[in-house]
Amino acid sequence: MILSLVGLGLVLLGGVLALVLPRVAGAFYLSVVLGCAAVATADVGVLVSGGTPSFSTPDLFLSGVSLRLDALGAYVQGLVALVCMVSVIFLAGYARGRLATPAARGLVALFVVSLLLVPASGDVVSFLYAWELMALSSLVLVALDVERAAVRTAALWYAGVTQGGGALIIAGLVTGDRVFGSSSFSHWRGGHHGASLVAMLLLSSLGFLAKAGVAPLHVWLPRAHPEAPAPVSAMMSGAMTLLGVYGLLRFDVALAGAVAPWWWGVLTVVSSLSAVYAAIHAASASDAKRLLAYSTMEVTSTASSLVGLAVLAGEGSASSRSLLVAALGLVGAHALYKTLLFLGVGRVERLVGTRSLDEWGGVLRAHPRAGGPVVIGALAAMGLPLTVGFVGEWWALQSLLRAVSERRWSLTLEAVVVLGALALSVGLVVVAMMKLAGIGILSRARREWRETQPPSGWMEITLGLLALLVVLAGLVPGWMNAPSRAACVVARCPGSSTLDPWSLSASGGVLLRPALLALGGLALSAVIVFSRRISHSGVRATIAWACGRATLSPRMQYSASSFAEPVERVFVDVVRPDRNLDALDEVRSDHALALGGVREHRDAVEQHLYEPLARGARELARRARPAANGSVNLYATYGLLVLLALLVVVGR
Repeated sequence: MILSLVGLGLVLLGGVLALVLPRVAGAFYLSVVLGCAAVATADVGVLVSGGTPSFSTPDLFLSGVSLRLDALGAYVQGLVALVCMVSVIFLAGYARGRLATPAARGLVALFVVSLLLVPASGDVVSFLYAWELMALSSLVLVALDVERAAVRTAALWYAGVTQGGGALIIAGLVTGDRVFGSSSFSHWRGGHHGASLVAMLLLSSLGFLAKAGVAPLHVWLPRAHPEAPAPVSAMMSGAMTLLGVYGLLRFDVALAGAVAPWWWGVLTVVSSLSAVYAAIHAASASDAKRLLAYSTMEVTSTASSLVGLAVLAGEGSASSRSLLVAALGLVGAHALYKTLLFLGVGRVERLVGTRSLDEWGGVLRAHPRAGGPVVIGALAAMGLPLTVGFVGEWWALQSLLRAVSERRWSLTLEAVVVLGALALSVGLVVVAMMKLAGIGILSRARREWRETQPPSGWMEITLGLLALLVVLAGLVPGWMNAPSRAACVVARCPGSSTLDPWSLSASGGVLLRPALLALGGLALSAVIVFSRRISHSGVRATIAWACGRATLSPRMQYSASSFAEPVERVFVDVVRPDRNLDALDEVRSDHALALGGVREHRDAVEQHLYEPLARGARELARRARPAANGSVNLYATYGLLVLLALLVVVGR
């Protein structure tokens, strides 16, 4: 715990240095990066030793600070530390404008500290302080470019949903305090029953699902992620949404999993539908960061459905543990490759000057060190072998097949629903990532574009190292020992078996060795190249897929919108494009024709659920405006009435 405290102190010191020494930005970056590295090292030590270090202070500000790390907290905190570390390194080359100010750097340090404190919190007060600090600091970072209307709208949506979810979490954990008779999590144990525990389950799980971005509580995610700076988006997607799944496991599965089985059945089905819904929007989106935001929603929704299915499988069963390991492995892999994708897309956006995939093209040829990592991240998001994404998807598939084979019709039925949703959502995500990598990065340039920011070594080094990590974690999947140990905290299994670091097998499933597959592929490639070299027959060089044409122009290739149009036609009631797909728009230039027309899509949940609520809230505020007439006596009366109501509630 000492090393972890030193790391947290270094991150805080970095925030102070950003304000005290505004001209020495390197001191801020070095301190925060070293702090994250120290925290990650301490987490590895906890996972290896199996201990549960703790730390607490005397009462400060009505309560002390209590920290406690077990295998689950160490696994999540280690991932968060890694995501924050690479994002801050990338920020060193990315920051400009308001993001490069001392205040923004201080906010980044505050955001990183809060992300690291959430999985290490040992009592209710410490957790809620860290959670609210995380929500508020990320909100300010999202709203940095507040002059833009899209940023203001995104910040308002984010503030509304995240604060509403935070209120539910506060109510749920305060209820848990009353149920277990203590604010310390070390005294919270499962086995309790009653209406209060059910209330805690419902309130807190809704709050955590909102943070994870599961529909219909997701509306902040596709708005806030695209408008936030790329390093902030990476930390929000790779780390913050992970904490939503963590809260669901820590407080709802571990403590209230035995009650209200109907809720877990509903959660499993709704999360599965949410994954498909998100994948449809990801496949249809032409905004690169909006596509990635919906892809994040698809992964967290799938992980939530696996968690719900694990509870239905029964505590202590092999299927339950396998499903929990799969959920943790899925979000762990997602944290790596989605951080790479958000940072890579942020780099390409600075090169091209836009997030619209319809205007991307020629990136890999012009800037391979910027486009190459995005292609690798997209391959991992597709779940292709030899990448970290394949490891998470493989474990999810194996655990679901194991659940389907159980001889309980209710569990089998739910597992079939999740398996079908997984197959459909993964297929749609493949379409989305093919659009991002194939049309956005690998295609030919559609127009001349000029770099809006000179290349930075820090950004390119970060992307290269992170891409290498995404591949190595797929070749050597022994890191799945970490989620296996973390799952035992929730499933209360007697011990966790040690997996072969070179093999990939989920509880008796098919054994795979990705490193051997890679070596076999390299050997086959070498044989093909060698056979072509020694061949005496001439080889005719031509353009692949050119249909006999000697020249090709950018107009002959798909745009992102035209590539996604078949998906839009099938799911037109879900994506709700702003124009009639059967009507031909008037085009006024060859450039507009080449782009195929840019379409904006509406989120059906936002349009039919949240927008009427927003209109009602605005109308209520308009009617309540006379109550705020500026009278001090009237405001004092309001305060007295609220105080009396609180005394009545506490007195009960």
